[in-house]
Amino acid sequence: MVSVNRSVFILLAIVMPATGLAQESCEGVVIRQTTSPRARPGDELLYRISIHQSGSCRIGDLEVLDYLPQDAEWLDAIPVPDEVPSGRREGNDPWPISRVRWVGRSLAPNETLEIVLRARVPEMKTGWMRNTVCVRGANLPRRCADIETFVRRD
Repeated sequence: MVSVNRSVFILLAIVMPATGLAQESCEGVVIRQTTSPRARPGDELLYRISIHQSGSCRIGDLEVLDYLPQDAEWLDAIPVPDEVPSGRREGNDPWPISRVRWVGRSLAPNETLEIVLRARVPEMKTGWMRNTVCVRGANLPRRCADIETFVRRD
């Protein structure tokens, strides 16, 4: 019996190309963000996020994660996210992370996913704030992009 099972496996390995056994990895995803380069404490910031698939394959089971700047208040987003910050800390992590998440999307070749996200600058914040967007999919390795805003009181 072992030899029959082994023969079937070898036959399948020869007949089926390697690309059929593993899902094709998609390349060509470009993440762009725009926002105001300057802000004041308490200001609302509008992040415009564009995720474009310039490659030749369809990306399935796409997940988009937006990591808001530390202590920034999430206000809303279009399209409506599947998961939003709860306002409470999870576990005993000393660094609060506000994450907005969209799941179950897909991108065809030459298709673009547009997201508009609003957040409020913390009242006591000065200095640089960084927003990070990451994407990953069934056939797309994780990719991230950052954008920064400088916060001044005057």
